[in-house]
Amino acid sequence: MEESIAGPGGKSPPSVPTSGSPQPPQGYELAATAKPAPTPCWRATGWAWLLYVALAVAATWPLARHFDRVIPTGQEGVATVPLFNLWTLWWNADRLAHGFRGYWNAPIFHPAHDAFAFSEPQPASLIVAPWFWLGTRPATAYNTYLLLALTLNGWCTFRLMLRLNCGTCAALCTGAMVELLPFVHWQLGVLQLVPLYGVIVTIHALVNLGDAPEFKTAMQLGTAFALTYAMCANYGLFLAVLLVPGGVCLVGPGVLRLKTWGWLVASGVLAAVLLAPIVVVQLRMAKSYQFDRTPQLMTDLSAHAGDYTIAPWRQFVDLPDRSNDIRRPSWKLSPGTFKLVLAALGILRGLIDRRFRRCVLFCAVVAALSIALSLGPPLTLGGWHPYNTLVTHCPGFAQVRNVFRFALFAQLMVACLAGVGLDLFGTSWLPAAIHWIPGARLANWSRLAVTLLLVLTGASATGEGWPRGQGFYTLPDAADQRDWLTWAQRQAPAGAVFACIPLPDGATVGAYQDTAVWMYWGMWHKHPLVNGYSGFFPNQFLALREAALHFPDRNSLAHLATAEVDYCIVRRSAATRAQIEGDPQIAPFLQWILGDDRAELDVYQLANWLRPTPSASANGG
Repeated sequence: MEESIAGPGGKSPPSVPTSGSPQPPQGYELAATAKPAPTPCWRATGWAWLLYVALAVAATWPLARHFDRVIPTGQEGVATVPLFNLWTLWWNADRLAHGFRGYWNAPIFHPAHDAFAFSEPQPASLIVAPWFWLGTRPATAYNTYLLLALTLNGWCTFRLMLRLNCGTCAALCTGAMVELLPFVHWQLGVLQLVPLYGVIVTIHALVNLGDAPEFKTAMQLGTAFALTYAMCANYGLFLAVLLVPGGVCLVGPGVLRLKTWGWLVASGVLAAVLLAPIVVVQLRMAKSYQFDRTPQLMTDLSAHAGDYTIAPWRQFVDLPDRSNDIRRPSWKLSPGTFKLVLAALGILRGLIDRRFRRCVLFCAVVAALSIALSLGPPLTLGGWHPYNTLVTHCPGFAQVRNVFRFALFAQLMVACLAGVGLDLFGTSWLPAAIHWIPGARLANWSRLAVTLLLVLTGASATGEGWPRGQGFYTLPDAADQRDWLTWAQRQAPAGAVFACIPLPDGATVGAYQDTAVWMYWGMWHKHPLVNGYSGFFPNQFLALREAALHFPDRNSLAHLATAEVDYCIVRRSAATRAQIEGDPQIAPFLQWILGDDRAELDVYQLANWLRPTPSASANGG
């Protein structure tokens, strides 16, 4: 790379040959100041897109073969969360078509208000709204969003690493590492955790603002952060904390300029304005329903230091397992052995080469802080509990459930550091040293060896822990539910409230898979449900769930009536028509409307005059 040593007054001193010592060839002088990497040619850009699209397809294979019929469940083993996220994508698209009218009052947990704020709203998923409007199968929209997110994870990382002075080859490999990040594919069934590119674009924008504090870069930073939060509120919340110490390192000397701080404040104001419609409702909902996580739950869902030695899949070289045997299965948070080795080289390079110092310091600080915070409430530093401080003083952290997700940022930073370390083999002193090797043949062989070393090291770091054994869920066919869905669409009164029986018989994610399927059918009939799944559950629903375990007794019917239920959709495995109509104490309250033999369920109308309180119903027998 072209570099020069500037003398006093900005002029370069004349070159003075030293007798007896070989001189480096023209074009390999040492640098005093960092220069942005040149923009790659359109061919490199095209190959990058092809690479990342191919990786997204290959890493999720055989998803592409069944693109319109299945959705990935990752390592979850149940489809509750993927189905819920599919419903979330549909609700965003449906509300956009109605001008966002009633956006927060989603048709679940009736009669609760602001039910859509109980979990991640993911408004950034509106990008696939046309798929729903055009009538394509729901899985097509879901999988398009998933593969697009994976591809953009790699692409945006590639652009960031070029901006941070890495060579094209190292930048391509780093993008591939991030696209295949173990945490993302381990949690592939949790759709909101897949789009990392908002985080990456925010970091990129912060670099630009540090170098050129002006209106354009400030707007880029504010918009990028808002995009991050709109894709995953957890990521946005975590990133806001991590950028406070890390951003100072990344902005560099510009942090001492008042102008830089002015534009940083402007970007924060823009992000606040863009996110206010979401954050205000979330904070109001949390206060209204008192949705705070218990300290014990936060502790149970925090990482342990030993978890960082375990990878989700077998690697070429596994680290010694230092996890806690008592709490098996552990969180699998290792970024990969080869990445760690390259990251160590990257840190070393940052200490030596000033062009990478800001980048390396930022990555190291954010990685260390992410690991510390992922340990949650148990981490103590001289009697101080850092995570508890966040819970007490930072709005939103009292509602965070999965504290271990901070590890995602640690893995991302390790991948970026690995890219800096990998770049040592391609764009630094090594090619210059080859020019000094006497003999053309030996020099050519040396160049080939360096190229092979770069390719093998990059491939090893990228491909270690390749995701294997991912689960998939085949979406049920609406044709098998045709009779009752047709009735719900054409004959049920508008706004009629449905209760889908049975309700969950437990609090585990697996217990709610049938509920998620009921929500999936809600995409067709669009009626409010008392059922629901989300990150939080209102107390009225929890009481109804307990009462419904004994459906169709009088107490369960009283709870359903209190929830303003009009119709009960009852699977015959929970109660048959003969059982209901044969019980003289129950039959007057449930009028049979429709039977669907293919779906094996019946529809009943709940007597509209049945409105006792649950306690009165219980006392009355």
